[in-house]
Amino acid sequence: MTSRAGPSPGPGDGGDRVAGAVPELPPDTAEELRESAEDLYENAPCGYLSTLMDGTIVKVNATLLDWLGRTREELVGRRSFPDLLTVGGRLYHETHFAPLLHMQGHLGGIALEMRTADGCRCWSPPGSGTPPTAAPC
Repeated sequence: MTSRAGPSPGPGDGGDRVAGAVPELPPDTAEELRESAEDLYENAPCGYLSTLMDGTIVKVNATLLDWLGRTREELVGRRSFPDLLTVGGRLYHETHFAPLLHMQGHLGGIALEMRTADGCRCWSPPGSGTPPTAAPC
């Protein structure tokens, strides 16, 4: 058996660290990380949309706004997700996706036809990262 002589590590000597703990970041570094994550969300190669459980849009990224030809002010707090869908997409959403959303609390990788600001239909495969293809108006 071996023993170790000497003082116990104290604050600042590594003795105050907990295994697996995340170190506190300086305020400017934390702010840079937050801004970086926000930029990634806004400029992702796919459209992101967040809603309340009733479908009211609360957050939408710049990519989806660009694809749909809409502004954030038109959508956030004023429209619901089904408002953006074609008639067929709305029916499918209400009969398939909405029930799953209420049971699971989230959905991902879905593909539904959406309407652009000028009334055209657009569709993009889920997870493709490519702009949606527009069907004739």
